[in-house]
Amino acid sequence: MIEWSDRYLTGISSIDHQHERLFAFCNSLEQRLQKGEGRALVKEGLSFLETYIEVHFGAEDLCMVRDACPLASQNRRAHQAFIDRFGSLKTELRSSADPAETLILFHKHLERWIGEHILRIDVSLRGCLEDF
Repeated sequence: MIEWSDRYLTGISSIDHQHERLFAFCNSLEQRLQKGEGRALVKEGLSFLETYIEVHFGAEDLCMVRDACPLASQNRRAHQAFIDRFGSLKTELRSSADPAETLILFHKHLERWIGEHILRIDVSLRGCLEDF
């Protein structure tokens, strides 16, 4: 479980709200995987992440470019790496005999990525981003 706290705040309410939703999704995914609901999570989890990637990554990247944030290109590369990993997840899930195991591995990746990306890149942009 990853706990949302003020240390993850960017100061941009829309971005922070989206981050909070990602935390909630990640924690729900963990709880449901522990209950053995892996197969039932595949479609729901993929749908959430596809929408999140489109909405959040696009909004965050747009703000960074608009405000000439110094970490904009690093942020874009991190987002692309996540998108690539997500594409691999979808391929793995299509061919996996055990989608729950694949989701467990992806969940671990997601937890690491959330902590590293938000704390390393997003929060350092507090001075650049404007609410939109």
